[in-house]
Amino acid sequence: MNVSPVFIPASIFIPTANGFTEIDMTNSYLTTDFSLSQGFSYSIAGGYNLNKQIALEVSLEYWQRNKSLRGNLIVSPQGNSVSEWRFNSFNVTPTVVLRQAFNKFSLNAKAGLILAFADLQKTYIRELIMSPKTIDMRRNLNLGYYLGLEGLYQMSQKVSLSVEFGIQGVSYSPNKGKITSDFTTVIPFSEIVYKNKIEQSISADPTQRLKDSLKWNSIFAGVGLQFQF
Repeated sequence: MNVSPVFIPASIFIPTANGFTEIDMTNSYLTTDFSLSQGFSYSIAGGYNLNKQIALEVSLEYWQRNKSLRGNLIVSPQGNSVSEWRFNSFNVTPTVVLRQAFNKFSLNAKAGLILAFADLQKTYIRELIMSPKTIDMRRNLNLGYYLGLEGLYQMSQKVSLSVEFGIQGVSYSPNKGKITSDFTTVIPFSEIVYKNKIEQSISADPTQRLKDSLKWNSIFAGVGLQFQF
């Protein structure tokens, strides 16, 4: 018998009679929305016109999001518990663009494949205990999709104003990780290997864990300038 991959939970550690236990706060404990796909990103793109209706583009984008999750509903003499998330991704997105021009205005439909080089760091903090537990999930290549609609207004012969909105999504699944700090001064093991399946007979091995997934889906809007050479 084996176990399948799971989603990376929005979790914290709380004290119990048997020590500290990781609790998934995705549902009942969560008092506010928790998302890593909110915020601003920075991008630059270049393209080539195949003809008046079709163009090819490649965009480079950097995204970073820091988020804290607090166990507000959990009261303990050992203090509250917080998990801090640091997710960042460098994306390369080749895109096909279909264009329709109307004098100085043009409407572009875009579809592309996102190549996301992402990593995630999770830190668990117990407020009255100084030593945190930090897990670094290493950077690797992940795939996603990009669908957008762009309007261009020609301000001059070389410069156009761009307004764009659409949807995009990436599924981040780490292959390896490392525990860089623990609740105690002694780290029993540091390297973690994430696998698609783990036989239940060896599931107690702490260095092997199921490959988690972090779904990063967002609706986006952007404003920029396009220069024609």
